[in-house]
Amino acid sequence: MMKDQYANYVVQKILDTCTDIQGAMLLNRIRTHVNALKKYTYGKHIVARCEQQYGEENQTP
Repeated sequence: MMKDQYANYVVQKILDTCTDIQGAMLLNRIRTHVNALKKYTYGKHIVARCEQQYGEENQTP
């Protein structure tokens, strides 16, 4: 999903529309893959959205 622009868009929209509990669960899953996500153009968008919504301190594993 991190290489596909449309899958990236879906993940970003999920982050925008999910509840706080769902967001926390998703953030925990994303957090384990942050280093890999940062290597891909579309993955960087997901990391940026997480940082924007949940704060930069939550991004480091």
